[in-house]
Amino acid sequence: MKEASMRRLLLSLCLILILATSAISVGCGGEEGLSLVTASVGGDVYLAGVSLGEVLNRYGPVTVTPEASTGSARNVELLEGGYAEMALLSALDTYEATHGVAPRFEKNHAYSVVMPGHMAAFYRIVREDSDITTMADIKGSGARIWPYEMTRKYGGVWLADLNALQKYYDFTDDDLTAISYYTLPDMIDALKEGRHDLLSYTLGVPNATITELVNDVDCRFISIEPDILEQICEDNPYFFPYTMEAGTYEGQDQDVHMVAYVYFLIVKNEVDEDLVYDLAKALYEHYDELTAIHPLMKDYSLDHIDRNTVAPWHPGVVKYFKEKGVWTSELETLQNKLLAEVQ
Repeated sequence: MKEASMRRLLLSLCLILILATSAISVGCGGEEGLSLVTASVGGDVYLAGVSLGEVLNRYGPVTVTPEASTGSARNVELLEGGYAEMALLSALDTYEATHGVAPRFEKNHAYSVVMPGHMAAFYRIVREDSDITTMADIKGSGARIWPYEMTRKYGGVWLADLNALQKYYDFTDDDLTAISYYTLPDMIDALKEGRHDLLSYTLGVPNATITELVNDVDCRFISIEPDILEQICEDNPYFFPYTMEAGTYEGQDQDVHMVAYVYFLIVKNEVDEDLVYDLAKALYEHYDELTAIHPLMKDYSLDHIDRNTVAPWHPGVVKYFKEKGVWTSELETLQNKLLAEVQ
């Protein structure tokens, strides 16, 4: 088992190195290039971003540079600061930014959707020797879980999740011990070494990093009770309930109930219509190459365009959809509704 685990680890590291090298090497496109902000290195959002970048740099009209960031909420700031033209944003951030939802946003941000992407679910993982068996055990525990100061600063899905758990499990920030690290590799290392009490992080299912973690250390997945999960998703319509079936990971002998949501590839409205048309065409017409780079890219498909109910499509994407014959009257109606909402 250890040899197999080591082989999987080496393969995962090689993939991250290859993709990271691609992300660095494509940054030489000059003023005509575009920046695509993602999330922390090693996570699914980062891997999705560099996968998109690899295909766009093979078939697209300009150089696209994927960049690591601290995540979706931070990406909105990077877009507004002029550091990027494209981003991977959670459904919540996509909706709230484009609709100017207070108190986070004082205005409607001019972004449009290029494509809906992969699903992410909130993992809750403890070491097998942990005293935490349910989320109710957090109250009064002083557990090292969230970088909650950063979470409250940037908001987004992590804050929505934290607020929901505090509401239904009756704990506050005072029940937690603040941590200063927030990247997935740092959290994984800390959990392995006993410096972190519960890993709470959003990733796809399954995920190679989690596979390696549970192979290296005896772990336990913490489930959200179905009735509480239903309430959380009713309160936060950008979330939906997801059940990770037993056996997804080694030692996981029960279903795990999780909070989940979808990511979107978005672009600033100011990016030229013909350019975005070419970007959309490059991505949608090279689906097989996307999925060959990483399996989570299976969701980046024409088959899933109906998942976008949160923000308008960019005119360049609409042009491509009409050319492909997939633009329906239902999509037109929704597009007009969303355009009216974000004016």
